[in-house]
Amino acid sequence: MHTNKKRKCARGWVALLCGLAASAALAASGTVFVAPGTNTTAAIKGALEQLRAAGGGTLKLAPGDYHLFAAEAERVVLRVSNHDQPANHPVALPLMGISNLTLEGNGARLLLHGEAMVGLIKDATNVFIRNLSVDWARPPFTELVYQGPTPDGKGGVFSCDRALYPFTVENGMFHARGDGLDIPQRIGMAFRADTHEIVPGSADIWCNRATLREDGTIVYDSNFGAIGAGMRPGDVLVLRSFARPHPGFCLHRAKDVVFEDVVVHAAFGMAFLAQVSENVSIVGSQTAADKTCGVFPSAGRVGAHTVDATHFSNVKGQVCVKNAWFEGMMDDAINVHSTCLVIQGISADRRRIRCRYMHEGAYGFGVFQPGDDMRLIRAKTLENGPVLRIEAVDTPNEREVELALAGPLPDAFGTGDAVENATWQCAVEFRGNVVTHNRARGALFTTPKPVRVEDNRFLNISGSAILFAGDAMNWYESGGCEDVVIRGNYFRDCVTSYFQYCEGVVSIFPEIKDVAHQKKRYHRNILIEDNVFDTFDTTLLFASSAENVTWRDNTVRKNTHYPPSGRASFRVENSEKVDVK
Repeated sequence: MHTNKKRKCARGWVALLCGLAASAALAASGTVFVAPGTNTTAAIKGALEQLRAAGGGTLKLAPGDYHLFAAEAERVVLRVSNHDQPANHPVALPLMGISNLTLEGNGARLLLHGEAMVGLIKDATNVFIRNLSVDWARPPFTELVYQGPTPDGKGGVFSCDRALYPFTVENGMFHARGDGLDIPQRIGMAFRADTHEIVPGSADIWCNRATLREDGTIVYDSNFGAIGAGMRPGDVLVLRSFARPHPGFCLHRAKDVVFEDVVVHAAFGMAFLAQVSENVSIVGSQTAADKTCGVFPSAGRVGAHTVDATHFSNVKGQVCVKNAWFEGMMDDAINVHSTCLVIQGISADRRRIRCRYMHEGAYGFGVFQPGDDMRLIRAKTLENGPVLRIEAVDTPNEREVELALAGPLPDAFGTGDAVENATWQCAVEFRGNVVTHNRARGALFTTPKPVRVEDNRFLNISGSAILFAGDAMNWYESGGCEDVVIRGNYFRDCVTSYFQYCEGVVSIFPEIKDVAHQKKRYHRNILIEDNVFDTFDTTLLFASSAENVTWRDNTVRKNTHYPPSGRASFRVENSEKVDVK
């Protein structure tokens, strides 16, 4: 029965893929060909303009390298969820307003120069992108090779290939250079040279007060800290900044978009980000081990990019991530959530409310539309309130929206409480993927729609393999889970470093101000069955503010790959009906 369900689901996604491809072909009025070259920025822009004018079609790339330059890219003003908010985004592939489009890569490599967004799919339906890879000539991170400690044992000495990673050291700060870049970089992750696993217990390493020696080596003084003591000569320190100006591929008001056999080796933000969109799939035509799809380092590197591999904000319909390989990211392989806004004002008749985007990196991207359903959230306890229909939306500025409601706001809710869009939330299928050697978490889910996490491999992740989050106080990422199945996965050696809310291999840990007075738990109906946990002595399941969680028929194999954590295998607090069998 279990096998049949998986086959049925797989057939369903094949049908979706075929359907999207067919609709693009039927609507196509022609095919435009572009050849590789040392500067193909204008040629690709021109080809897309032709297809936009024709109402769709096919852009075919011949195999080879396509160099794309940020300085010549189209500039687009757009607020992007969970990113910095620059004045505009240079977009190498302006896929705006083009529906029924197929981009056939034929194994081509897009090689970017400078800070830019690879592609923007905006106001478009039926877009199919396949068989290409993306990389940067000078990536947004720098890889340093550890030579050993300083004589006092408090600092570290590193070498860097300046041909691959041009840099300067100015006033004690490392700056990434090349291709017009000037990025101060002072935070790093340490990776083993041979296995590419993150150095156990290292977490984030702060790298301040750099000195450039005459022999070209870089020295970090005592501020390098005791955390770096776990590094061995030859290990790799991947330096980055906190900046995330542009995602790789960005979807905004897009519908029925498929990335098939698309690989992203680097990006200046999330590799794939979808916001206020519907039905998105990122799939490999083969198994994850074939590495035809996903986010992972290019040859010779250990790092991939600086934040999440895939990120879905206020997406509805179905999200499918399947048969992909995720490795070397500085954050999650997948993050799915809604955005909550805080009520700032209420009209006298309580039928109109003023709400505010609270996070500096997530505002102004049109979370609410007339006709959507709005769910109320108690800010202190994260308990869901009633759902009200939105009749009209006014936007006095980018940080605030005014919502006209079909009915009055209940008296129990007031200023300081939060709201989320109950219409723009998605079901998720995360199947057949490999997540390994990355910072923080493997997968993060915050959505009430069905979530299926099946037949994946989570290997050597520094934090939790799976985190169920949610908050109305920090990231303002909402959408408590109500229907989750975690089945048939293999977990090996996760939580090798500590990150906030990563208390177990599977961690259920929303951020709640007043959990003691919470009457209804935030996450519920989570089934964890038929998985293999092959790990050192650490917490397997942590549950806080959870209800109806079932752990059954899982295999646990204890190993000695890492020092024991000293924590209990199962930890439960402020939860109900947590059944461990």
